[in-house]
Amino acid sequence: PLVFNPPRPGEYKVKGKDLNGYHQILVAKPSDIQLIQIGQEMRSVQTPTMQNNLQINPICTKASGPCPLHEVSLDKSLSGSTPTALLISTPRFCQTDVCGPALEILIKQSELLKGKLSIIHAEVFKEPENQDFSLAPVVGVFGLTFEPSLIVANSKGVITSILHFAMDTKEVSEALSTVI
Repeated sequence: PLVFNPPRPGEYKVKGKDLNGYHQILVAKPSDIQLIQIGQEMRSVQTPTMQNNLQINPICTKASGPCPLHEVSLDKSLSGSTPTALLISTPRFCQTDVCGPALEILIKQSELLKGKLSIIHAEVFKEPENQDFSLAPVVGVFGLTFEPSLIVANSKGVITSILHFAMDTKEVSEALSTVI
């Protein structure tokens, strides 16, 4: 991945080893975009749980049934004193090998880190099995136009790490380690 920390908003030409030519990058002011950013407070929204599906059906599109990351709603987690990680993804409807593994990686991490933080999975669509592909509220609250996204916040609710699109075990582990 390209890691680039621009000093200010604007247009940049980025060169790199083994890159042909350069890549143009437009950096916007954080106030000009809706997408959640590192350093901001995690946005609070109810997410479906096993006890309250919030009219999201199914609450998890994992092929083998609901994953174990639907025990607590995001809003409840943020009102507690533990760090929180939120994965927004729709594994059954993923068309690439990118978003499907993200959930499996996070489930494994949740088993390894049991009790150190609250890890939550939220689906993208309201009722995809009934052809209702309208977006779940969590997608709009976080300003997403893509998935998957992993958002990690410390015990004060401040975002310490965000991963979008492709993420492997090492990257997920590093993101989670920013709060534990």
